[in-house]
Amino acid sequence: MAILKRLIAIFWAEQPIRAAVYLSVKIVASLIPSAQIVVTRKLVDEAAVLFSGHGNIARVSLYLSVQLLLFVLLSALLGLERYQFARIQVGIKRYFQEKIAGQAVRLPLAVFDSPGYYDKFHQATYAQSKANILNSLFSGIQSVITLVSFLAILADVSPWLSAALLLYIVPSLLVNLRIGKSRFAQMIHQTPLSRKTDYFFHLLTRKEFAKEIRIFNSASFLLNGWRRMFGQTASEQLDLEKRATLKVLGVDSFGVLLQHGLIALLLYFGWLGRLTVGAYVALAQTVVSSQALIQKLAMDLATVYESTYYVSEMMAFIDGEPESKGTVAAVRFPDPIRRGIKVSGVEFAYPNRPVKVLKDISLEIRPGEKVAIVGENGAGKSTLAKCLLGLYKPDKGAIEIDGIPIEHIDTEDFRSHVSALFQDFVRYELTAAENIALADAASRMEEIRSAAKRAGVLDLIEQMPQQFDTQLGTMFGEGRELSYGQWQRIALARTFFRKSRIIVLDEPTASMDPVTEQAIMRTLHELMKDQTAIVITHRLSLCPLMDNIFVLKEGRLVESGTHDALIRLDGEYAKMYRLQRESLKGVYSEVI
Repeated sequence: MAILKRLIAIFWAEQPIRAAVYLSVKIVASLIPSAQIVVTRKLVDEAAVLFSGHGNIARVSLYLSVQLLLFVLLSALLGLERYQFARIQVGIKRYFQEKIAGQAVRLPLAVFDSPGYYDKFHQATYAQSKANILNSLFSGIQSVITLVSFLAILADVSPWLSAALLLYIVPSLLVNLRIGKSRFAQMIHQTPLSRKTDYFFHLLTRKEFAKEIRIFNSASFLLNGWRRMFGQTASEQLDLEKRATLKVLGVDSFGVLLQHGLIALLLYFGWLGRLTVGAYVALAQTVVSSQALIQKLAMDLATVYESTYYVSEMMAFIDGEPESKGTVAAVRFPDPIRRGIKVSGVEFAYPNRPVKVLKDISLEIRPGEKVAIVGENGAGKSTLAKCLLGLYKPDKGAIEIDGIPIEHIDTEDFRSHVSALFQDFVRYELTAAENIALADAASRMEEIRSAAKRAGVLDLIEQMPQQFDTQLGTMFGEGRELSYGQWQRIALARTFFRKSRIIVLDEPTASMDPVTEQAIMRTLHELMKDQTAIVITHRLSLCPLMDNIFVLKEGRLVESGTHDALIRLDGEYAKMYRLQRESLKGVYSEVI
């Protein structure tokens, strides 16, 4: 009931005028069928008298005209109702999609590492299709009004006629409600497998997977997997529909028998002389219409009952706890940074994973310092970077900027002062300018050009047909596809575009050729002279350019210092550096 109240409040608040028109039309339309039955009775009686040679053609014409007017009015009202609800439905769809998308970007990043999130998101997005619950609800109310008027017409002849029809409502409603509940339970049960089925279909149909699928000849494996999972879910759904159909068939059969019994009773009343021909025709029409109306009412209420479960899942997702905006007394980001960044005893583990990724990490980064965080794959480098950016909240310990815990800094203000290039950067299928600015680019072209130049991608963009207005990617229209390394430089330009105080570069040159890498890294200090830079890298050729180096191993900070100091220490860093120097000898000779 709370879900329905909330939906009605949204329905009314979003488009109050259209909602009022829609409800008014529903109410008027609900009264027309009973008026049609009354007019039908009069029309048939007058026609019978006319056929006997004693009638009045004018009266017959009057009732026929009224009947025609009612049909035209009902058709017009139904058309207006459909149009109004279509407009309302667009507004409701926009409302819920905006809420779901808005909630998704507000959730803490750690939530995305939990499989439960994707199950809930799948259920929430699927529930959007059930947002027409209001149409079913108001159609049910309309059916109730019409049914009450029908029952009143029948009760005028005999209360037993109305009572008999009411007998059909209970089993029809109970069966449809149970079917709705079963369908929802099945959806919840099938969500993980349905997501995996969708994932396999995604692998089979998207460009980024096409090369490997062909090279490794994995199409049959993936297609067979998709068929198996699709077949399993489809089989379960069809089995439920089979059982539901048998139950509905039983109830409908009872309704048909009841209907014919009532019509037989009306014939008996006519034989006794209690009904005119017009009354019999009108009442028989009422019985038939009432049965159809009861079936529709039961289905509408069952749809409301079932959809309420779905919508409750969507509301639960929308109402999920968003990312913290900082404390009640949130402070502003310290600009400029005077004392630096301090990490004290930080520990972190991903949701549903007992093993800690970061273990008792403590370090300090001075203002404007350029530092590297290095280590083997899985050492925790990228996770530490995300903690420093406030994307992950440590399970233990603290991260402070100028002595202020980052969770005490207003989130939006904090993020306006940090920037990052992630290893899994996003390739936006937008124009080159929009890719860099992620905003209205027209008024900031000089800044966009400057960022592109700093990232070494300006020449590439200026060679494109429409330069900064060139569509990147091939998803929309005649777009320009880029190599992975070129996309990475676009992402690097996006990072430089933000005039941030702290910049994190996660493998910033991983996909760049040696010439481009050396050109960019040799000017790194100049490019980020007013910024505190944190570079995550496995290419130790970059490290001699850094002011300080932090070495992670199995989630622990094992060494720190300058390049020369760590070489003299002859520990983990020196070992990794010698291995890379031998394997890349000659390629990075100017740096190593």
